[in-house]
Formats: sequence, structure tokens, C-alpha cells
Amino acid sequence: MDHFLRRKNRSTDAENGVLLGKDYDSKAKSLRRLPRLTRQNAKSYSVALGLCLVLFFVLLNGARMVLFRNLLGSGDKTFQNYEWRFVNKSTAMRQMDRDMMITADHRINLREHEKFITRLMTVLDKEISHCNYTRGNALNLCCSYPKKETMRCFPSLIGIGAQKSGSTVLFARMMIDSRIHQGAQKEHHFFDFDDRWVSGASMYLRSFPELTQQQIYEGIAAEYTPSYILPRMAMRRMRNLLPHARLLMVVRDPVDRAWSEIQMKLRNDEALISYSQTLMAHQDITSCFVKGNATRFDKVFKTCVPKNLQRSPRAFGFQIRASRFFRNTTRVNDCIERLNHIDQLKLADTPAETWTKCMIVPPTGMIALDDDEHDIVQDLFRERNALANCFKTQQRLCHGMANRKPSDISTDYLYRGLYAYHIEECWRWFPKEQLLVLENEEVKSEPEKVMQKMLQHAGLPPVDAGNDEDAWKEFRKHYPGFEDSTGWKHSKPMPDMPAKVREFLVMFYEKPGQRLEELIGRKFPHWQKPERQS
Repeated sequence: MDHFLRRKNRSTDAENGVLLGKDYDSKAKSLRRLPRLTRQNAKSYSVALGLCLVLFFVLLNGARMVLFRNLLGSGDKTFQNYEWRFVNKSTAMRQMDRDMMITADHRINLREHEKFITRLMTVLDKEISHCNYTRGNALNLCCSYPKKETMRCFPSLIGIGAQKSGSTVLFARMMIDSRIHQGAQKEHHFFDFDDRWVSGASMYLRSFPELTQQQIYEGIAAEYTPSYILPRMAMRRMRNLLPHARLLMVVRDPVDRAWSEIQMKLRNDEALISYSQTLMAHQDITSCFVKGNATRFDKVFKTCVPKNLQRSPRAFGFQIRASRFFRNTTRVNDCIERLNHIDQLKLADTPAETWTKCMIVPPTGMIALDDDEHDIVQDLFRERNALANCFKTQQRLCHGMANRKPSDISTDYLYRGLYAYHIEECWRWFPKEQLLVLENEEVKSEPEKVMQKMLQHAGLPPVDAGNDEDAWKEFRKHYPGFEDSTGWKHSKPMPDMPAKVREFLVMFYEKPGQRLEELIGRKFPHWQKPERQS
């Protein structure tokens, strides 16, 4: 009996994993042995673990992007579903630029968007406590500064185009209305200039005046930068930051618009030559330019040029011109060849003197002065070839043009007049009802009607539009240096357009003009069109 009990207990112990004596040895031999951990096996395990981690983070990032692309789409997906972690002010705007892709199809929850803007702005500016949407006559997005007991509002009405189409005239008339509050500059270039965008939305907000609760209830903040319509990144950034904004665009006969821009740039060239000669009179500045890094001429300019010359109204245009010449070695070589041909370049010239003659003060013919018809036509042909893909089919094939930097777009004459393509790009990011398209002729001939239409679009009750004299008086009071810094002139008579230039422009804009009329459902009978022989 005792022998039987001992065998039973030993069997029970074995079942419970407790093996003693000979039974343990026999059972241990029958178990499968684990492989010994060698250095080679450890390396394989580490590689496999690393690959798994990489795959995990790739899938996580993909899921994050899918979530964010749909977070404003439908149902109850809102900004709250996506956790933003703004690290600091230097990376917040870049992070927003990289991750946010809100198109016109996305439905936006304004309450969640205001929480999102509050998180962003409190990182960018420690003086801001919160931001919120305020509904008065119009919808405003304002941020509070509790220490100063003030509020500032982002613009609710933004003019986006088109250059040389009467935008400044319309903006001057807007200034008569005391309910429309303008910023410190007429053209802010916040959404289309990378350096200003990266500097942060807080700097942009501070360029607008402090407002009381009554002013916020009755009016709006507004700005007009006619180049916003050109680069796609500007419209995308605007949609991400100010999805409620009402947009305004003025179009003009593209033939007249292009000629007006050519004349403005000629005036700019003359002023830039004068400013360049002032700089080149200092040998140390010229030598510093030649030694500088051509890819970052903005830094070279700040290093080489004295502060008093940096504050000139022509300094910014000079930087753009010099940067463009630095990058375009083909044009520089063409200039040197032409200088040699007309015996203006000497063998004894230093690199600084060559740089001065060629890249800053080009010889006659390198820029189209007065009625230099041949060079104007050559520039237009060159740009037309670059735009060739835009007209091969009805699809949008100008994406490469729209992704360029503003400094490159500033050299264009033809691209700015492709209104249909620009409007289609705008509608990709903003709903159609948020864009009001006006025509230059009605701005001039029916100012009262246009003003009421614009106020209705902005959400403000109608008022008296005032007169042009009061408008220009108010404009020059707020922006006294605008004409000198941009080359823009009010009511300045233009020279007659050469026949070859007019013929080229009329033929080029025939199909884009037809496309615009089909797109917005409006005819422009007074715009210039090719004469058809019967």
C-alpha cells in the first residue's frame, strides 16, 4: 500500500512539473532543447527587431496621414481627432506646412479649428491666451492679449489677384470704409514668401491693428496681396490657417495687363540701376558680393550692405534681381558675350566690375527699356515655350509652374494672365462661394456697385463708396512709400504698345480667355481678340 501511494505521489509531482531523482533525468532528456544564443543569432534577432520597428513606424505614419487627410471629411471626424504637438515656434509653421492638406471638399468644424489655432498661437506668442471665432456682421478669427487687454484679428477678407488689374484701386476704395481695418503693409506676402511664413502667424497677426469688441462686431480686418493667386502653396497655407476667409480677385484684359506689368518692371529696372550704382560705388561691398555664397544671396546682402542702404525701398527688388542672376548662369554668360560684342567689357576688369556691369547694370538690350520691341518679344516667346504644357490638353498641366518660388514667378508676364487656371487652383482649396471675381472695367466704371457687391461678399452692410480723391488721399496717408518701392503709378500714361507685342499677346490669350468665360459663366466682349478674316 505504501509502495502504491509513493508511485501515485511521484506521478502527481511529475504532472505538476516537479521531477525528482531518476524521473527528472529521464524527463529532461525527452524535452526539446532550446538553441544556444550565439553572437550570430543575437545579430539576426537585432536586425529583425530593427526591421519590425521601421515597418511599425512607416505604418504608423501612413495611418496618421490617412487620418489627417480625412479628419475634416465627414461624420464626426474633426481637428480633435488629430493630436498636434507643436514643439517650438521655429518648427510649428514648417510642421503645419508639411502635414496639413485641407481641400475645398473638407467640411470644417470651426470650434475645433479655433482650439487648434489657440494651440498654435500660444506656442508662437506667449502673450496670447486664446483665439476664437466671433460672429458679428461678419465672421472674424481673433486672438486675445490679456496683459494688454486687447485683441487682434486675422483678415477675413483677402485680395489674392491679379497684379496690374486694378487691385490697388479697389483696395484704396476699401480704406474709406472705417469698418475695414488694414494692416501695416498694403501687400503682406505672408502666405507666398517662405521666410515670412516660417517667421510665424503671430508676426502676421501683429501687423494688424488692435481692435475693440465693438470694432470686431461691426467690421473686419483685410489685406490685398495680388500674388497670392499664383503659387499653389499660398492658397494651401491660407486654407489651413484661415479657412473662413472670403477671397477677392480682379481680372483685366490680359493683353493690357501684360503690357502694364512690362512698363512697371521697366520703371523698376531704372530705379534698381540707380540703387545698384550707389552700392557699386563702394568697392568693399562689391568685393563682398563676389566672395559670397550665390545660393543664399539674402544672407550675403545682409552681411555686405550697410544698414542704412538695407532700409532703401529698392533693397528687396535688388535682392530678387541679384539672386536671379546668380542662379541663371546662362543669362550671365549671354550678358558677358554681349558686353564683349559692344566693347564694354575690358580684360582689365576685376570680377567685381564684371559682376556690376553684367548682373546688376546690364548693357542696353539685356532689359527692355522704353520701346525696345525686339527684346520684349524675345522674353515673351521664351516664357510661352515654358508654358507650352499648359495648353496641350484641357487638364491642369501647369502644376510645375504653380510650385515655383515667388522670386521666379516675378519674372513672368504671361503666366499671371492665365486667370482660368489660377481660379481652378483656388477652387481646389476653397469652396467656390468664398471667391468673388470682379472685372477691371466695372471697378472703374461702376465703383458704387462694385463696392456694395464686395461688402455683401464680406458680410458687411452696404455704405456709401466715397470718391476716388478721398480714396487716394487715405491710401497715400497709410502707405506713403508704396509707389516708390514697387514702381506702381496711379493714372500714369503708358506708351503705345508695339504692333508685334500686341499681336503676340492677343494670339496667346485667345484660348485662355475662352476658358475663363466658360469657367465663370461670364462674357468679356471688350477684351481684345484676334481679327478673323471672313
